[in-house]
Amino acid sequence: MTQSTLQRHLRDFYQIELPLARNSDKPGTYLVTGTPENNPALANLVKRGLRLTTERLGDEGFQLLTHEDGRSKYIIAYGQTPRALKHACQELIFYRWPATRAGGRLEAPLNVVMKPETAYRGIYMLPCWAAHDSFESWERVLRFNSELTLNRNWFWLDGFPLAGHSGEYTNTALASSANVQRLLDLVSAEDMKTYIGGGWLTWHHEKAVGKDVE
Repeated sequence: MTQSTLQRHLRDFYQIELPLARNSDKPGTYLVTGTPENNPALANLVKRGLRLTTERLGDEGFQLLTHEDGRSKYIIAYGQTPRALKHACQELIFYRWPATRAGGRLEAPLNVVMKPETAYRGIYMLPCWAAHDSFESWERVLRFNSELTLNRNWFWLDGFPLAGHSGEYTNTALASSANVQRLLDLVSAEDMKTYIGGGWLTWHHEKAVGKDVE
């Protein structure tokens, strides 16, 4: 997920694609992510003197720091989980790494440790207020939620006729079970959670939901 987060944002915003290095043996500038336990390059830097934070980061905290070793420079994103590294990459791209098509720059030295103050961060969405939006619009909304570092999406989908119902939202994007599954897959790929709610009949009754097919 770290690689896809970096590459997608750099490609979409700056038309930049970073090459994937198999190792850091040659002099250069490298972006290293993960932990010493799952990334040999980071383990080697620690062995050579790099000091990572000893603060407890939890599932979503991370450390961003710059480091020089010999003729190479490193940007390091240290975190214990894929979600933590996703947040580290978002912090790097959106706030620490001004970039253009010609290149990017990073003010060094950099050494920040960040973790969320609120464990549950989500948004409550009532799709009925945007029932006729396209699948692409809903996809962008959920990606934006991820960019905001939200980790939960409350999606009030009841009322969109997925199983033998008809109503005013028939043939809309969210009336397709395949589209809804694709959105759920997107949320999962961004390491967020989805909660799907009901209670539609309390407000809209048969006008929106229709009757059961007999």
